[in-house]
Amino acid sequence: MNAPPTPWFRRILVVLHLLVASLFCLLVAMSVVKSVAAMTPKRTWVAGAQSVDDCQKQGWLLLESLEKERQNWVFPELKTANNWMEYRAEWMTQLERLQKSCEDAESQKLFEMLRKLMAIYSIHMMAFVQELAPAIKPLQR
Repeated sequence: MNAPPTPWFRRILVVLHLLVASLFCLLVAMSVVKSVAAMTPKRTWVAGAQSVDDCQKQGWLLLESLEKERQNWVFPELKTANNWMEYRAEWMTQLERLQKSCEDAESQKLFEMLRKLMAIYSIHMMAFVQELAPAIKPLQR
């Protein structure tokens, strides 16, 4: 006959089970962090490639380009989400190139603000496409 496990033995089994499960979760989390770190591209800075003034000018030109595209996007016609995403990809590539060639702190601050602005514009455009465009399209001639 098998004797039922004692409460003391049950506690040991529960603790052992929790330790094994915790170790497994920890190993999975470490593996994910390691994989993400390995897949994240490293930024390489080109020292002294452009002057601070050139970096600032080109950053402001990117902002003007973004603002013109935003205005053209809404008026006079509705474009598809794919057009915006293509523009966004090109714009982000230009920003990355510029960011790599400018290493001064002031320019990096501008580039970070531009990156955040692009994120906000992208959210706005996707909301426009999904919610407002279907309501406006029947009203257009």
